[in-house]
Amino acid sequence: QSMMVEQERENDVLKQKLYSSQNEVDALRQSLQSANTKANQYGELAVNNDKMLTKQQDEIKHFEKQLKKIRREYKLKMKTLKKNNQTYKKEYKNAQQQRL
Repeated sequence: QSMMVEQERENDVLKQKLYSSQNEVDALRQSLQSANTKANQYGELAVNNDKMLTKQQDEIKHFEKQLKKIRREYKLKMKTLKKNNQTYKKEYKNAQQQRL
């Protein structure tokens, strides 16, 4: 009978260890799930950041093209203005000479 009591005590100790181990496994499982959730969230953030970066790069290219176009138009207009200014100077000189 003392062997049975001792056996029951051992069984109780083993049950406690089993429950403790199961609790640890459950805690680790929850921790892993939490880590996976965070990893997925960071992955989504990375994808969204890549999309936003690509969009911003496309916008920069678009603005650079517009800037080049504006610079070309500006140079052309300045060239035209200089040409017109020279023409007006010549006409003014001619008009002054004709008065004399």
